[in-house]
Amino acid sequence: MLDAVERHDANAFEPGAVPHLLRRLASDAVQHDAKAEEAVCRALVACGVMRSTSDGRYGFVPKHEMDRAAVDALDALDAATPLRYFLVREARR
Repeated sequence: MLDAVERHDANAFEPGAVPHLLRRLASDAVQHDAKAEEAVCRALVACGVMRSTSDGRYGFVPKHEMDRAAVDALDALDAATPLRYFLVREARR
C-alpha cells in the first residue's frame, strides 16, 4: 500500500483502500508529518476522493461524487478530519 501511496496510482489500491486512507489522513501521525500528509492526499486525489488546487491545497470532492464506502468512512471520521479539507471550494481534479 505504501508503494501505491508514493506512486499515487489509484489502480494499485484495493477496494477498501479509501476508508483506510481517510483514517490515516485523520491521524495525528499524518497531520504532524507534511510528507505523509501530502502522500495520503495525493493518493486520495488518485482515488477520486480529493482534488488539489493550484496553490497546493487539498479538499474533498462533493460527497455525491464519492462512492458509498468513501462517504460512510468520511462521515464516521467527520469530527477527526481537519476542517481545512472541507473548506477548499475551488479545487480542481
